[in-house]
Amino acid sequence: MTQGRCAFVDESSWVDSLTQRYLICATVLSAKDQAMLRPHLSKFLLPGQVKFHWSKESRARRLKVLEFIATLENLVVVVSHVGEIRRNDERYRRKCLETLYSELEIESVANVVLENRSPRQDLSDRKHILALQSSGRFKMIRLTHVSGSSEPLVWISDSVLGALHAAQTGDPDILTRLAGIPIRRITAAD
Repeated sequence: MTQGRCAFVDESSWVDSLTQRYLICATVLSAKDQAMLRPHLSKFLLPGQVKFHWSKESRARRLKVLEFIATLENLVVVVSHVGEIRRNDERYRRKCLETLYSELEIESVANVVLENRSPRQDLSDRKHILALQSSGRFKMIRLTHVSGSSEPLVWISDSVLGALHAAQTGDPDILTRLAGIPIRRITAAD
């Protein structure tokens, strides 16, 4: 596995007519890119703001961040699952993560940084990868959970997912801002 490369992961879920969409986005960055990008992304914070979060930003700020992301040449992997509407979407998350781990393994990326949720949900993520590893899969994958306020690199994945959601819900122009970056879209098996 390539040392220093890391996938920074965020998730999104929404209901679309009679189905629920669950998406996981991973931005794969080299150690050099990680060090270079953190201070640039932090410049997008407003005074008193602790993290950039797509759903809380104005369209103008969203577009500025997308313009910055579009200058990057890093691989972005988006895994989606479309299924029946459920109150608990953890099964969809596991399906998407399993597909993502497979893609990251192909790309020789072992380090996966997930934006944290609740302690119980983070534990569920760790139990999931351990179960997969005990069955002989994804032995090299190492998970770390971080807060979105402490790791600006997860904001890239958050923004890509926000642009995808905007395109699905009536603003397709916003996604064209990311036309220059390699986005690999994959559907998770059920």
